[in-house]
Amino acid sequence: MKPGKVPPRNLATFDHVVPRGLGGAFAPSSNGVMACLSCNNRRQTMPVEEFRALIAAEQAR
Repeated sequence: MKPGKVPPRNLATFDHVVPRGLGGAFAPSSNGVMACLSCNNRRQTMPVEEFRALIAAEQAR
């Protein structure tokens, strides 16, 4: 699934914008977004900016 697209409901997962492992809050209202399962699993504890740069580099190839 490409970033910015809405994932199908059966593949949508909750993702912490600031990973809990890096001190992010658990609260969905202040630190949560929906993400496709594959992106959420790939990102793991990577900061958002780093993950976006990785995706942009892959798309530029």
